[in-house]
Amino acid sequence: MSLLNKLTQATGNLKCYSGFHTDTWKFVNDHSCEQELHCNRCGYQKRVRHQLFSRWVYERDGLCVQSRECQRCRHVDFRTHHKFDYKAPIGPMNCRSFQKVCGSCGQEEEEYHANPQHDWSTWQFGHRIGQRYRYCKNCGRREFRD
Repeated sequence: MSLLNKLTQATGNLKCYSGFHTDTWKFVNDHSCEQELHCNRCGYQKRVRHQLFSRWVYERDGLCVQSRECQRCRHVDFRTHHKFDYKAPIGPMNCRSFQKVCGSCGQEEEEYHANPQHDWSTWQFGHRIGQRYRYCKNCGRREFRD
């Protein structure tokens, strides 16, 4: 075996080791969503299913259930996807727990943050020269800058 052949084989093995296999994906049969890859270089085989889905669409207005259909076998997947457009702190003086409300179906969920999520005001000038401050509109915490 010549040096060029050995280098070509070593390069090919390195490509396979890195996940770059040869050949293309082929459907197992005409009515199946299963695709198969068989690497000519190292013999690696892999099968996957349902890779040709349409976009998620809402089933109807006021309902947060979405569906998508496989364009090959007509398999349908469903999921719930809320559009939370309103978020309010739970109780005064609390910038960690919030109540979210879905604008479509009215579903309410509680959201907790480990770090406070302050609703800061704009920077304002303080009593000392060069000092600025802002405050949280919910809990009243102040932050100062010089």
